Amino acid sequence: MSSAAFTPLVPPPEVDEKGGQEFLRVILCDGGLSIAMQRAFEDPETWGLVLATLARQAAHIFASDENISPSEILERICLEFDQQLMGPDEGSDARRTMEN
Repeated sequence: MSSAAFTPLVPPPEVDEKGGQEFLRVILCDGGLSIAMQRAFEDPETWGLVLATLARQAAHIFASDENISPSEILERICLEFDQQLMGPDEGSDARRTMEN
């Protein structure tokens, strides 16, 4: 059991002004992913936009900390994404051991 306290991210400032609906929360917990999500879109294709946006933002964050271009990081993210999609379906099991 971890002794670290949970520290949630602060929502973007426009949420206070405009409101919004949280539909995805992903937490690294005890070496695995803990995921809470709900349906938020009329069509499943919108998830493609969400996942692409997350991948691009992750690439920029990672690249800002490393001496690697965002495009190279994005390529690595996409390769792993494809490999994970081709693997066994974990269904609703939100736990996955994260390798460091």
